[in-house]
This record gives sequence, C-alpha cells and structure tokens, in this order.
Amino acid sequence: VALVTGAGRGIGRAIARLFAQEGAKVVINYHKSEVEALSLAREIGKQGGEALLVKADVSKADEVKKMVQKTLEKFGRIDILVNNAGIHIEGSFLSSTEEMWNKTIDVNLKGAYLCSKEVVPVMLNQKKGKIINMSSISGLAERSAIDNTPYVVSKAGMIGLTRSLAVNLSPYIN
Repeated sequence: VALVTGAGRGIGRAIARLFAQEGAKVVINYHKSEVEALSLAREIGKQGGEALLVKADVSKADEVKKMVQKTLEKFGRIDILVNNAGIHIEGSFLSSTEEMWNKTIDVNLKGAYLCSKEVVPVMLNQKKGKIINMSSISGLAERSAIDNTPYVVSKAGMIGLTRSLAVNLSPYIN
C-alpha cells in the first residue's frame, strides 16, 4: 500500500501510476486537482489496480489524520509514504512575504512532517515501512535562492527532515 501525497498531477501522478503498475494499492492524495486525481484512479482501475482517492490538505493535521484513517480502513496497512505534495511560489528574500513563506513551508515541509508523524506509528507496528521525501536540487544549490527563498528553505528543510527520520526510525523504516 503506497500513500502518495500530491498525486493528482505532475510528479506525484507519475509516481502513483508507477506504483500501481508494479502491483501496489495506491492512495491518491490531492488537494485541488480532483478531476486529475479521479482520472488517475479510473486509469489504475482499468489496468486492474486498486486506488483510493483522498482529498486532504497535508498542511492541516486533522486532514492528514483522516487521510491515514481512511487508508487504514480501506487497506489495513501503509507500506510506503511518498511525501510529494508541494508548491512553488517565486520570491527572493526581499520580495517574499510572510504569507508566501508560511504557505510554502506549511505545504512543502510541515506537510511531510505531519504525514510522517501520522504514518510512522503504523509502520513501526508493522516493523516495516518506507518513507520517500521529495526534495529538490534547490535545497542544496545557492543559485536557486536568488528568486526562490521560501522554496529553497523548504527543500533544504526536507533534506534535514529526511536525515532525522533516517536516524530516528531505523532499522524498521527506511
């Protein structure tokens, strides 16, 4: 069972599709792209796969909790979490606003934290699981910071979160 956040479109959609092709039951999380998410679920179903659609804003703890509960009700387990949901609002340090900063950090970094926090107890109970965090070269490259300060910081934070999870959750969760 693979839960993919931001799976309605883009990279998340491709990840969910590939997991389904490889035989995984897929949870397609979306926030705004309902039409695209529904289209993907139908596609997976036509190919003999199984998908669950769950609308949730990953930056809101109560919605993440409900998403995980729906997944467990339907499939009974979660083997893989892909923290893919993200936004990119361009803004240099000087031109970015607090609103831009909060929205970017909330979705890109806090969302991954909340999803991991909710899924980890399930995986620890199973004594098995994988968490895949999608970052960006922007999290490492200073050149990207010229026009994308909130995004760069969120992706650098994702790298730090990934390292922390790896140290804290081994050997059961990769």
